[in-house]
Amino acid sequence: MHFILGKACYPGITLYVNSTNSIFSTFLVTGIPGLEAVHIWMSVPFCAMFFTTLVGNVTIMTVIWREQTLHVPMYFFLAMLAASDLGLSFFTFPTMLRIFWLDARELTFSACFTQMFFIHTFQDFESAVILAMAFDRYVAIACPLHYSSILTNSVIVKIGLAIVVRTLTIQMPLPILLRRLCFCHSNVLSHSYCLHPDIIKLSCSNTRINSIFGLFVLLSTMGLDFLLILFSYILILKTVLSIVSYGGRLKALNTCISHLCAVILFFTPMLCLSILHRFGPKLSSYIYVTMANMHFLIPPVMNPIVQVLPRVMAIPSNSNVSSFFFILMDLPGLEAAHCWTAIPICSTYVLSLLGNITIMYIIKSVPSLHTPMYLFLSMLSMADLGLSASTLPSMATVFLLGQRKVGHATCFMQLFFIHTFSVIESAVLLAMAFDRCVAIREPLGYSTILTTKRIGAIGLAIVTRSVALHLPLTLLLRRLKFQTLNALSHSYCVHPDVLRLASSSTLVNSGFGLFVMLSTLGVDAVLILLSYVLILKTVLSIASNAERLKAFNTCISHICAVLLFYTPLVSLSMIHRFGKKKLPAQVYMLLSYLHFLVPPMLNPIVYSVKTKEIRVIMSDFNHTSASFFLTGLPGLEAVHAWLCIPLCAVYVASLGGNSLILWVVKSEPSLHQPMYYFLSMLAVTDLGLSASTLPTMLTVYMLGLRKVAMDVCLAQLFFIHTFSIMESSVLLTMAFDRVVAISNPLRYGTILTSPRIASLGLAIMVRSVSLHIPAPIMLKKLPYCRNHQLSHSYCLHPDVMKLACADTHINSAYGLFVVLSTLGMDAVLIVLSYGLIFHTVLSIASKAERLKALNTCVSHICAVLLFYTPMIGLSMIHRFGRQASPCSRVLLSYLHFLTPPVLNPVVYTIKTKQIRLRMLRLFRSGGAGIGDTQGH
Repeated sequence: MHFILGKACYPGITLYVNSTNSIFSTFLVTGIPGLEAVHIWMSVPFCAMFFTTLVGNVTIMTVIWREQTLHVPMYFFLAMLAASDLGLSFFTFPTMLRIFWLDARELTFSACFTQMFFIHTFQDFESAVILAMAFDRYVAIACPLHYSSILTNSVIVKIGLAIVVRTLTIQMPLPILLRRLCFCHSNVLSHSYCLHPDIIKLSCSNTRINSIFGLFVLLSTMGLDFLLILFSYILILKTVLSIVSYGGRLKALNTCISHLCAVILFFTPMLCLSILHRFGPKLSSYIYVTMANMHFLIPPVMNPIVQVLPRVMAIPSNSNVSSFFFILMDLPGLEAAHCWTAIPICSTYVLSLLGNITIMYIIKSVPSLHTPMYLFLSMLSMADLGLSASTLPSMATVFLLGQRKVGHATCFMQLFFIHTFSVIESAVLLAMAFDRCVAIREPLGYSTILTTKRIGAIGLAIVTRSVALHLPLTLLLRRLKFQTLNALSHSYCVHPDVLRLASSSTLVNSGFGLFVMLSTLGVDAVLILLSYVLILKTVLSIASNAERLKAFNTCISHICAVLLFYTPLVSLSMIHRFGKKKLPAQVYMLLSYLHFLVPPMLNPIVYSVKTKEIRVIMSDFNHTSASFFLTGLPGLEAVHAWLCIPLCAVYVASLGGNSLILWVVKSEPSLHQPMYYFLSMLAVTDLGLSASTLPTMLTVYMLGLRKVAMDVCLAQLFFIHTFSIMESSVLLTMAFDRVVAISNPLRYGTILTSPRIASLGLAIMVRSVSLHIPAPIMLKKLPYCRNHQLSHSYCLHPDVMKLACADTHINSAYGLFVVLSTLGMDAVLIVLSYGLIFHTVLSIASKAERLKALNTCVSHICAVLLFYTPMIGLSMIHRFGRQASPCSRVLLSYLHFLTPPVLNPVVYTIKTKQIRLRMLRLFRSGGAGIGDTQGH
């Protein structure tokens, strides 16, 4: 061993020594510079990307493996591409998520070098596969008659083997050469994962050999591959241009589009990085990190979505999986009250979301709760959120919209997530039992046994176990044939329920399902019992009665969570074994609902009530919250009492009109069409917008009560902006509905099916809620020391933000991002939709037919104008008319939020013949008409 000032080297071991002679043994990876405060929120899109990558690429590989018609060279190369994308994702996303979730930035040298090796290996592998796909396209176009004889299965295997050998042999020396280096001064890397150039920069040894070899690897792999791909396309273009037929040329080039997209996705960010590295050294590190993330993360996500998956899924399959639907079951005997049953179900969903998000936010924002017990509680909240998101949406579509059909693929996906999150919850409860056992039996060694790193490893093991055990369930189900009578027993898909409908042998499925249940829920339950036996043994050995109670009291919340999860499960098993034929179906279904719906709702309540630290922090939040003061119309304070009359009329008109629209669409079978389903969604959002704005306005104008607590204000702005974005999204889907109806009238019913409409509605809700949850949370963290006077009689994001006395750049940037990615994008797409509509209409020869087609759009155009005109007016005043009176701003804001909910029902009643006739029939018939119409 020899020491050098600022560094230390050992044979085969590399350590850091700083100026104070303290030795470092790890690298520190970095998140996204400048955005550390919002890392927890940035994990949401990265999780979505990781999930999309896994599902998309696994689907590609499964479809190609199962479908005999896809066993051709082109799809074998696609499978290789999917495998390389999966590998690249597995070695990049997890470390990023560790940083965003746990702020765990340390990586040992060995772990860092291993990650670097696999990242660069899979990167080279992907480059080589893209080259092989270019060769495949060249052979298919230049030598179509010899395609199958040139690219035989043995040749493809040899190509794949050559790719693997090349990447492994050329990348193996990189980590070996790095281990001989000494490092000094800093151990902070520039990215969220380890890369060869990044590590070399930290070395204070001579890195000439490493740099030269790294450059050689880059040029001899990706550089050479890129040149050969370009050469392939020159030959392809030469061949295509020799084709006489224009249609033949287009057909030939069309087969290359997917591959060209893959090439662009992979090589463009890499070329940009090279240019930045060469000519832009003064640029901020944020740009470098963003470009690197695009290079490593975007191709695995986009390849299945943009190029590969549509092409594979478009090929007709001989399997029976895509040709049938399952029918979800509602509560038998309560069909007439389904609309009312939806209310407690939706309430359960909202409580589950709010409760678990609150728990996670409190634990994240309070450093004193960054202990093992609360980290496990965060995992439980995440599992509860996943379980709620997997079950409740399909239940809501059954009870609210009466949409009971679900495709096999959708059903299998839901089944996978329900069982996966259920097993994750069981495993987290076991981990929490272990936590309590260690805390009571080994209190002095608690923090050394349950370190943050070990908790992260436990969490990763829980997810891996659940996913690995449940992936085969869905794959095994796909090989089965199902009966024509395909009604399930629940309003969501579960494994035993789907298995019961199979007409082929299910022995393997049943055996594997039993194995999964026993090895997860069964083993977990036994180990939890064993943990409490050990806890009881330790507690009973304590001499002091008060100390016994104190020790046992720390377990009460966990015991409640265990009982909430396992009691319905055990009851279901008992009924399934002994009382299935004797008890009515409602009992079986209600117990199933209790098992899947109650724990996500009650766990946050139990832990809030029974955990002193959370209870104290929540009460502190309530006591320290500021208050805001709402404002009426400035200058008209003397007539506020009279202004409440038109506001009350607006509220009543909005409630009455939209409720009437919903009732008419619900009760009239002839209106059960896509256009009217979207109109129902519009009415629901209008009701939500009215319920979010008008009550506080009425309290200001009627009662003069202007003070509003911060939490109430933040909740109101969340709902106002959420429903506003939902309305914009619904208007966009209605524009899409009109495009399909006019451009593809014959396929209208097959494109806009009921399941697809329900999916659009769910996507609208998820987009609106997920984008707006961060806004009030970020506002909550700001201090407010200025005048607490708001500009409106309701709370809005920009209005509250102005009152903060801290830096609001992140809030402003996020708010702008939300507006542009929702209202802005929706407006552009609506305009584009009408461009397509006008293009189609102008191609119609008959003037009468043109007018008839355009007439179907008048109601929607009015709704769009009602929504967007005041908003554009507000934007113009904000940008160019700062000298305008506050009264004009407030009035335009009122027009934006209050007018659409009132006038939309009027517009659609006047302009839509079916609704107008139904309304007239209702009013002419009076009270008797309601009974008649319901029986119609």
